[in-house]
Amino acid sequence: MQTEGDAILRDIREHPEDDLPRLAYADWLEETDKDLALAEFIRLQMQVAALERDGKAVPPAIRDRERELLVGPKPALYEHAVCWFHSGSGTDTWRILFAPEFRRGFPWLITCRLGDLMSNARELFSRYPIEDVRLTDRRPVPVGDGWAACWTVVEDFRSVRLPNALPRWLFKRLAAEKVTERIFSWRQQRFTHARYASDAAAILDLSRALVAHGRSLAFSEGQPHVPS
Repeated sequence: MQTEGDAILRDIREHPEDDLPRLAYADWLEETDKDLALAEFIRLQMQVAALERDGKAVPPAIRDRERELLVGPKPALYEHAVCWFHSGSGTDTWRILFAPEFRRGFPWLITCRLGDLMSNARELFSRYPIEDVRLTDRRPVPVGDGWAACWTVVEDFRSVRLPNALPRWLFKRLAAEKVTERIFSWRQQRFTHARYASDAAAILDLSRALVAHGRSLAFSEGQPHVPS
């Protein structure tokens, strides 16, 4: 049976940009005496985000408390971490695979390999309001003709090892500034390039595509996936 807390968490996942559900969840944690440390951590990071938005310095005491709650002897967040990864259980496996960064009380950025993300994307996006993904085994490369960076899809994805090669299903989610196609004599491979004016633009577009894919898995047809 879904609790009020479960409903609030779903609201957070479906509307990661909204502050109110996060504060409501902190209130619920306090009112039900579920986890006072986690409630404090959420409010603390909300305060940090507000100060940063206003261009104000974050007092050292707030940063110290934030660090203590996150990585201290009994971390506020990681005790709730995912034990359902097939590659292992407990918090250390999750930290190693996805190196999550927290903002406004929840994981918002993960850094990982494409294969690890795809193996766990549905569960990740069903549980957390992830807004940014960075891949460690993919990077854009220059393509020439005045374009600073590109992602590439090839017909035989498994036979070509390129640092910027993407599977076609992911490539289709990109919103590149320009897309071109070339056929090279080597193995008669067909290469399609998504071109960008900068590495930063290419990385940002890939992150957007990965988040969109993860959310589509977690909330397919408007119905959220409920992790077991």
